[in-house]
Amino acid sequence: MAVPAHCRQGRAAMLFATSDTHSNHVNIIKYCGRPFTPDEEGAEKCKAFLLERYRETVGENDIVMFLGDLAMGGAMRIRDEMPALVHALPGRKIMIRGNHDGLEPGFYRKLGFSLVLDWLILGGMFFCHYPLEPADPRYPEGKIALALREKFRASGATVLYHGHIHDKEPFHGDGIMRINVSVDYKACDYRPVKVQGDEAEREAGMLLDRTMRLTPEKGGLITEGRLK
Repeated sequence: MAVPAHCRQGRAAMLFATSDTHSNHVNIIKYCGRPFTPDEEGAEKCKAFLLERYRETVGENDIVMFLGDLAMGGAMRIRDEMPALVHALPGRKIMIRGNHDGLEPGFYRKLGFSLVLDWLILGGMFFCHYPLEPADPRYPEGKIALALREKFRASGATVLYHGHIHDKEPFHGDGIMRINVSVDYKACDYRPVKVQGDEAEREAGMLLDRTMRLTPEKGGLITEGRLK
């Protein structure tokens, strides 16, 4: 649900999570049934639509966790086009990289992301790109997903905010509460989702204000860069 501009400006800061915008990706329109034509013109309209939904929801003082797959395309196109897009997004931003966010962490920091990580724990909840569903032997997991699964097990968390699966229902049945924040998921309505829990909001603010140190047990990078 959209939050009126005057309410966004006057209320206390909130913590949101979102994922899988796939900016510039023509085929995602077709794969996920986004309401645009699957061509370059449709991709530009989709980008503008998602930006509008974001700006209707997030205020300048809010904190937004981007749980991966911000944009698609070659490294040169991403380097050329992403600065203007990210600059237009209000809020204080944290990047949790997905499988399509393979540039070096310094690039994303220059875009305006205060933190660039592969996983993070806030308020006892785990945030990463992948849903960490039970392993399927038909689809071997990559090294990053396997490493994240180990981080999750060690954390003791039972709530997992994730993306990656777009409009699909998250897996339930193993005691983990999975919250899919992909923009394509029906419950998200193409908008960032408010993260539940005052403690998560408090810790996110403290991290960005540098009044709380990020320890290796609370978050970090699995690898440096994956896309040249």
